[in-house]
Formats: sequence, C-alpha cells, structure tokens
Amino acid sequence: MSAAARAAGAPEEMWNETDISTIEPAAEADARVPGADADAGRPGGAEPAAEPRPQTRVGLTPDAPTADGPAAKPSLTLPASMRLRLRRGFDGVYRSGIRTRGRCATLVTLQPSPDGTFKFAVVVRKKEYRRAVDRNRVRRRYRELVRLHRHRLDSPVWLVIQVLAGAGGAAWLELEAEFTALCARAGIARP
Repeated sequence: MSAAARAAGAPEEMWNETDISTIEPAAEADARVPGADADAGRPGGAEPAAEPRPQTRVGLTPDAPTADGPAAKPSLTLPASMRLRLRRGFDGVYRSGIRTRGRCATLVTLQPSPDGTFKFAVVVRKKEYRRAVDRNRVRRRYRELVRLHRHRLDSPVWLVIQVLAGAGGAAWLELEAEFTALCARAGIARP
C-alpha cells in the first residue's frame, strides 16, 4: 500500500501496487500473409549502376575558346555599380542634365558623367501610379530595357528615366521603340 495513495484519500483498490515489467516483449512475426495476387516488390540484390549519358552544354551564347583559355560568358545582369543612388547624383543630373520627353517617359541625361561611368535610375511617381505593384512593374520593365540596350548606350553618361502615366498600359514593343528613339534623340545611343 502506497503512503502517498493513503494520504491522498484514494480508494482501497488503488492501494494495491503490482510490479509491471518495463521490458518490451520480443517482436512478433507479421500476422498478415500476402495473397497470391500481392505485389512482389523489387527483386532482391544489388542493381547495376545506370550508364552515364553524355551531357550537352546548353547556354545563351556559344562557348568559343580564346587564346587565353575558355571563353567567359557575358554577364546578363545589371551590377549594383550601375545604379544611380545618391542624392547628389540625382541633383547633378536634374540640375545640369538634358531632358528628352516622350509619351511614356522622360530621359534626363548628364553627359559626360562626373565619374566617367554609366549609371542609371528609374523614377516612378506615386502620383501617377498609386499602387506599389504598378510602380514596381513599370520600374522592372524600364530596368529590363536598359539591360537589353546598354551595349548601345554611351558609357560615360548618367541617365534618369522619369516614367510618365502612359507607360503602365503600353505594350512592350511600344516601350522599347520609344526608349530607343529617346536615346537616339538625346544623343546617348550608338548605332
């Protein structure tokens, strides 16, 4: 009889303690026997390794070797060093830059740039695009235009693209045609 059980006022049938084994019984064989139509499963034994297949290289540009070794693939991203970020950079472009206006955007260019590099920024006003989703979409589209056409743009130029209200509903080809025309009019596009 447990002293704690008596003190707690437990009924008498709970006073009797029995020893319960903590050792688990041995594992029994599976009582379920598969029928004749059961899945036999995979055959036993080791399977041979799969034959290696020749790998073909797939890329955007062919890898032509050069005299220095294998050709380096051109980077298709815009590095962070190409982004115009600082306020003094924007102030310099807006104060001394040349504006070229189109239906969907206005280009403000400062040529030659103070540091001799190509930098750009895309400005989308909240007044024209109330929702952040729309502002980000238009900004991504113009960033992609700069990425695709940066090889044609003069290197020492700072470029600010001010997006106007008409760009949101414009088709991609229309944006691209206007962007290339504005760059040509601003004198920053190479033929």
